Amino acid sequence: GGGDVCVENTNCDRPLVVLDSEIVFTFTGTTTPMEDEDWDIFNQVIFDLLKSTTIDLNIHLESITLIKQKSYEDTNTVEVDVLLRAKYRPPPEKKFSTIAENTFNLQKDTVRANLKKVGAEAKRYYFTTEVKEIGVVSKENATNRPTLSPTDSPTLKPTNVPSLVPSPSPSALPTSFPSDEPSSIPSREHVQEIITATTNEIKNIDDTSHGFLVNMRTKDDSPVLLINGLEFYTETTETVGFEVWSKLGSFEGFEGTYDGWDIVA
Repeated sequence: GGGDVCVENTNCDRPLVVLDSEIVFTFTGTTTPMEDEDWDIFNQVIFDLLKSTTIDLNIHLESITLIKQKSYEDTNTVEVDVLLRAKYRPPPEKKFSTIAENTFNLQKDTVRANLKKVGAEAKRYYFTTEVKEIGVVSKENATNRPTLSPTDSPTLKPTNVPSLVPSPSPSALPTSFPSDEPSSIPSREHVQEIITATTNEIKNIDDTSHGFLVNMRTKDDSPVLLINGLEFYTETTETVGFEVWSKLGSFEGFEGTYDGWDIVA
């Protein structure tokens, strides 16, 4: 509805006030704007998240409208301006832009996880392969980007007279030789171990994809584990999206969740 239904004890005797707020999302890691299908996914995810927050504040979220997208090659980002529209009955006064900005910034991980999940269900991988980070700020709090052109006036010229005293000479002694003993190995346990998960352990009933989980630890005489590449087979010859995640400690107890994991690639 359009917010005309009044819940008991929510200032029903007062008129509805329209709240419009312009928000700027920044996608880091890409200069490719969203296509229509990707915007539909993004719109759905952020609408559902913001609505779940504003409903507790007696604010009725009505719509999220895309204003524009702009790419920036120098920072490898895409800025996405959207207009949020909602209604509520004051008092108290609500600063909708601050509510929206804080909601998205405090739940960045949830936003990215939901975008990837909904995208995978729609076989759209923009938020998996293109976008690495998502930031958000209200338009009123956003700072203007610096100009690409230099200022008209150059910096002051150096003095024509050189300094009377030369700069100090470097020390005559070279740096000390490296130590014969290597630095101590990290305190982590060095047990060479590979454990794989079963299909039932890694399959989430709400997810449409499978994963491959491995526990790895360094050898006793090696403080570093270097992975040169990964190869796997799929049931299709078409392009598919995939991710590599990592976490310290065992995967056990963390199957089917993004909590505790860091994306690697």
